[in-house]
Amino acid sequence: MGTNGAGVAFKVNTGKFQLKKVVKDLFGESFEDHNGHFFDIRRPDSVYAVKTKDLVVLCNSDFAGEFFKNQETSTIKKYLDYFSDPELVFAYEEYDSSESYSYSLIYNGVVKRQLFSRYRKAVIDFGPPERTELKWEHAVTYREEEEKGEEGMLVYIDPENGYLCSEPFLYQRKLQELMMEKLGFTNWDLGVGDSIIEKGYFKKT
Repeated sequence: MGTNGAGVAFKVNTGKFQLKKVVKDLFGESFEDHNGHFFDIRRPDSVYAVKTKDLVVLCNSDFAGEFFKNQETSTIKKYLDYFSDPELVFAYEEYDSSESYSYSLIYNGVVKRQLFSRYRKAVIDFGPPERTELKWEHAVTYREEEEKGEEGMLVYIDPENGYLCSEPFLYQRKLQELMMEKLGFTNWDLGVGDSIIEKGYFKKT
């Protein structure tokens, strides 16, 4: 079935925020608690929210998409204002179906790095790469053996631990490593672990 996930993490003092109120304030008063069955954050009427000590993460495809429209923050200013201009905002998309692995990093209200990819191609590549990305730019590569006359797939070798990553999954690997570095988890394990203070599924009634 693959991975399908998108969200936005705000680095804030989360003691000031209660998830149900955040969802109602940002998505509408008609959003209520949901038991999680038949739940899909790709639908505009569904939001999954997680709170840790220093992060509020709101998962919804349309919401995350707002953070990839451009490199100006005017269209998302209301969200930055709501969280009092957080020091870090990390928006992400991870869709295996369209091979879309994207991330946008906003530091103190300024978009510093944004990459949006679809079908193995970078549609948006803005700002200087983070250190975690750069290691892959300078990684040793090789090509797998040719099959049926086709050129073999390019493979990258992680210079830090020798991990192998084939070219189709390079953007996904960068996304996951950035999430671990900045947030402490990936899309796969979001909402799991001792760091979680609160989480919930919310659906428009």
